[in-house]
Amino acid sequence: MKFCLLAFAVFLSIFVRGYTLKSFKNLTATTAFLDQTIDHFNIEQIGAPTFKQKYIYNKDYWKKDGLNHTGPIFFYCGNEEDVDSFWYNSGAIFVYAETYNALVIMVEHRYYGASLPFGDKSFEWPNIQYLTVEQALADFAMAIQYIKTTMNAENSKVIVFGGSYGGELSAYMRFKYPNIVDGALAASAPILDQSSKTAQESFWPLVTEDFNNAKTNATSTIQKAFADLEELRVNGEYAKISSLMYLCKDITDDEGYMHLLKYIRNIFTNLAMFDYPYETSFIVPDLVGHPVEYTSQLIVNASSPLIGIREAAKVIYQGINSPDECFDLDTLYVVCADPTGCGTGNNAIAWDFQECTEEPYVAGSKSSTSMFPDIPFTYQDKVNYCKSKYNVVPKPLWSVTQFWGDNIWSSSNIIFSNGLLDPWRGGGVLKANPSNPSITIILIEGAAHHLDLRPPNPLDPPAVWPSQPPTQGRLWQASNLESSRYVPEYYTDENDDVFYFDMENYQEVYGFEREVICGCVGNKIIRFAEFVNKKSVTIAGFLLEAPSFFEVSTIASNTEATITGEKSGAISQIQRVCLNTSYQACWFHVLNLILRHEFDHNLPETSKSCVQTGHL
Repeated sequence: MKFCLLAFAVFLSIFVRGYTLKSFKNLTATTAFLDQTIDHFNIEQIGAPTFKQKYIYNKDYWKKDGLNHTGPIFFYCGNEEDVDSFWYNSGAIFVYAETYNALVIMVEHRYYGASLPFGDKSFEWPNIQYLTVEQALADFAMAIQYIKTTMNAENSKVIVFGGSYGGELSAYMRFKYPNIVDGALAASAPILDQSSKTAQESFWPLVTEDFNNAKTNATSTIQKAFADLEELRVNGEYAKISSLMYLCKDITDDEGYMHLLKYIRNIFTNLAMFDYPYETSFIVPDLVGHPVEYTSQLIVNASSPLIGIREAAKVIYQGINSPDECFDLDTLYVVCADPTGCGTGNNAIAWDFQECTEEPYVAGSKSSTSMFPDIPFTYQDKVNYCKSKYNVVPKPLWSVTQFWGDNIWSSSNIIFSNGLLDPWRGGGVLKANPSNPSITIILIEGAAHHLDLRPPNPLDPPAVWPSQPPTQGRLWQASNLESSRYVPEYYTDENDDVFYFDMENYQEVYGFEREVICGCVGNKIIRFAEFVNKKSVTIAGFLLEAPSFFEVSTIASNTEATITGEKSGAISQIQRVCLNTSYQACWFHVLNLILRHEFDHNLPETSKSCVQTGHL
């Protein structure tokens, strides 16, 4: 998986404080290198051979008390690219850093970018054998300890972040090193691909679903293009195929033809993954906003389906502002152990090797379940490829054992976020477990691959950013319904943690007669007051995010009851309905709890009943 990141406007405080994409890039970025052990698990090697591991940090917002830093450390787990790329494309972390007075540090993954343990010989055998997830996690754990020691931050809590493969790593850090990591945000992390064949086979159908759901539906035209290519192949017209696709070098046989099909399929992989609502240059140069819709229109309006595919190729492989040039299959799409592409250069070699050992992701595409032709890639195909190229074979059973597979619920303090436009979501954790409310599941409407980690942008979909800055003791107002959404007025009793809402006006706007509003006010267990016919019902509950709703089938007027997760008092049934809550509102509140050590398995029963289903 090539790491190839969420309203109707970014919340007002971001712009008041001057946060834009440009200003994120202007934040102080200090680059440094630490001496990292090459092999953490060989007693003969520990403390001996080391390499220079790159990291970037910013401490503009970091809280200091005398000589010691007391603010938290926000640690980004580098993944399969140069760390600089993540620094300039993970601006959401800086919003959190200012709010929580945190250090931001991003550490480059070994064997990527400048962090090459053996320099130019890093990808030769046996040097490449130290490229493993276990070694990378140990690198991060030691880097955290190093930062704490050298920056006088022994008491700082640590929250790890990551997107895609980096999201997996952030979850694994909490799994493996809970003594070091207090909490994790795993954005678009397909960790279930390790253990689920269904998850591995979901990618191509989900890419197809993204194109099916575009305003301009081009899937039938795309299928027609593949059919036209196949007809030309059957007739041996490779030269015509090469001309129509504007290839620099003609394909001459079925092997070259299969390479072309994978290259074309990769166009749609990237369009779906990076279907952001604004222009970006992250991985793909000069990518237009809403690229799925943009290219769907190109394809449908082209003079022929194959010309439409060629125009879509330019969007992904060259950028719309680049001059027209021929397409070189050998450099634009390198066939590797990952059907979604490994990229190019040394980073591609590193990811190819990881796919051959511990990262069993996507299977081949099927015409019966997607808009793509049958391009098989079975486990045995992968074994044959990896053994031939690196003399290694995948270790699926070991990966499930080492990285927990879908058996993750004994961990805690992790947020798994997935965008509902992201084709990788099929391998993500999408359902909460009522037995463990400290693992929070967030599904983000209108968001593509780890969009929630990207810098705030006015064109972000509504489910991403709240309309208010995170302040203790204030009701969050989610900004993801229409701009005229009415949020009830409230006032507090100074002597009691009771929040009273003006439900009469609320009912006038929305017509609800039986609603209990759940707001994000501090992090206490408080009582909710509902004004129905000017009589109140007080219900104990836990504040998770705002505003979310409990649909209550029966409430007796002027009656007090307590939610314990079972039938109680006048309440016969409670069904949680989280309607359009803001992703960032939930994340800010959960982070509050983690940093205060208040969000773990020891929640009171009245709390669990409110949060047991996670965010959605």
